[in-house]
Amino acid sequence: MFFAGAWDGSFQESALLSSHTVVGSCGQCLDDSVYFFPPSDMYLWLNMIVTETKVLVSNSLAFLLSSAQEELCIEYPDYHFDLLHFRRWGLRKPTCELPTKSGRSVQLVKWENFSFDSQLNFKIHSKPHPAEPQDFQEYFEHLSRSVKRTIDNANDHSRQVRYRPKTTISTGYDSTTLSVLAAAAGCREALTFSTQHQDLTKSNDSGLKIGQLLGLQVKEYPRRAYQDLTNLVEAEFSASMPRPGGAPMAVAEPEVEGSILLMGRPGEDFWGLDEIYNLPDLICPDAQNTAGSSYNEFFLRTGTLQFRAAYIGAIHRLALQRISLSKEMMPWRIGGTYDRPICRRIVEEAGVPREMFGQDKQGGSAIMKLTDATLEDFQQFYEQAEIPEWFRSGIRFRGKDLWDGFIHLTHWLSATRKFQPQGKQLYKALIPLTMLSSRKTQRAINWGLRFRGLDWRFLYLFHWGIERIKPRYQLPEEFSRNLKITR
Repeated sequence: MFFAGAWDGSFQESALLSSHTVVGSCGQCLDDSVYFFPPSDMYLWLNMIVTETKVLVSNSLAFLLSSAQEELCIEYPDYHFDLLHFRRWGLRKPTCELPTKSGRSVQLVKWENFSFDSQLNFKIHSKPHPAEPQDFQEYFEHLSRSVKRTIDNANDHSRQVRYRPKTTISTGYDSTTLSVLAAAAGCREALTFSTQHQDLTKSNDSGLKIGQLLGLQVKEYPRRAYQDLTNLVEAEFSASMPRPGGAPMAVAEPEVEGSILLMGRPGEDFWGLDEIYNLPDLICPDAQNTAGSSYNEFFLRTGTLQFRAAYIGAIHRLALQRISLSKEMMPWRIGGTYDRPICRRIVEEAGVPREMFGQDKQGGSAIMKLTDATLEDFQQFYEQAEIPEWFRSGIRFRGKDLWDGFIHLTHWLSATRKFQPQGKQLYKALIPLTMLSSRKTQRAINWGLRFRGLDWRFLYLFHWGIERIKPRYQLPEEFSRNLKITR
């Protein structure tokens, strides 16, 4: 067995095939096959290159490309859209392919377990699902138990490498809810980011006071402190997706190193009351970014496990919405568009006053301003790279994007109070058609971002990030010879 992860079961038993929750990634030899266990997390996946004679599998795309002596295709700017579409499909699309310079594809596998036998035959094995919860108490007990079992596994004394529990916390619903569960499971450390808004009607997003109420030692950082770092801080956050939304975490490197870190995202998909979240198979047709993926290379380097515990039992999000809207949860409803009664009940019953959290939507990561060092280095990369002239001269709207633009319009209507309830009804009716659209279905959405003043060159932050961190994965010559893939 080999792993850089943990699971919701006994470390000694190694029962990965029956585990609902996997944090990090693991592998195991069973019979004549090698099994791989990706994390139970839609933002993370395993990468592989398969040839007639061998298979290379890695939790790092940069490492895989380096060891396979491959490169991203500089003529292909659409990796962002591929990864976004991959996220939107949920469990209905557990695999995805990314092209490389040589013409060979890198295959991605998310969530579901998979195996290769001695003949290199590939097979998907669906992760088992927990029983559907019937009420709040049943769901809460399963959630609490799974968090504790996973933390205990990660910190088991039998391990050669142990991960101490740590949690992120803010004044929002999701990270605060998971901090309550983490504290109950023995976690005593937390980190938070302070956000000062120009709009004085909004509060500071720091979860310092809430963490102290929960008995946590909280380290606080300014959200934009990473901009004072002198190295190319966004490179490793861009090497997993071309929008380095996780960059603020860079200043907390000493805090997160060697930990299993509970993170709130994407609790809104499962605990929110809006009907647009009431969808099966973890599909997310309205997803407009994969910001949660941007932490991967940073956390691999720091030996940190990302634990998005909101995914525990999330396969039953139809039941979770039914529970949220039930009569028993009415005392924890506050109305408005930012209302998550399951979270509110968990946190308030832990002793946190109602007015301290979940009052307005802050957002854990957003479109970040690149540091001066990154801008200079990226500009140099962009100018020297053999980027297609059609891209440099400006992306042209294509006919097939009109349908995707219409889907984006229906999502906007579904989120605009003025057009309710018809907007939500139209959006939900079109979801099956949305899932059949091309894998570049998000191009139109990002056209909309262009009109908000964003630079289209950001699509090449992915290529730049991979190029800048690949040197850390250079293998000794003798290993390179053994891993060399004949084209």
